Amino acid sequence: MKTQNLHYSNFNKIIVLLSFLVFFVNCAEKKAKQKEFKVLDFIHSFVDKEQLKNINTVFILSEFGCYGCNETFSRLIKSQINRKNAFIIINASGSNIDISDYLDENVNNVKVNIPPNKNVQTMCIFFKNCSIDTVVNITATNLSETLYYIKNRVE
Repeated sequence: MKTQNLHYSNFNKIIVLLSFLVFFVNCAEKKAKQKEFKVLDFIHSFVDKEQLKNINTVFILSEFGCYGCNETFSRLIKSQINRKNAFIIINASGSNIDISDYLDENVNNVKVNIPPNKNVQTMCIFFKNCSIDTVVNITATNLSETLYYIKNRVE
């Protein structure tokens, strides 16, 4: 009796590979959307949807992550205090980063989240038509270029 080994043809290999790629891309897209919704939920706990219509940029300063990055980002966003189309969320208790400039009662566009949420990192979120347009995470990688991009975009 003759046995025949079943081998995948090149066409079948391509179909299997494409199926895995579609699955992988779909999962990655879903994770990005889930993260976006979590960030948006966090923002909505400080800014209602009506306020968000007038906001182009939300800055989140966290005490978690890269200390030097957070300090540098803090210096950048101080110029955004009381700016009408910007909102600043301080996700810090003040023990790891100086938040004294953001605690003034006369400041209209700053909210302090105490105790801080450990899942929320320092970032800048740009909005367009009340939807998230761009999320910029603040990390040590390309910090100078990232801050330059944010500064130019908010001016």
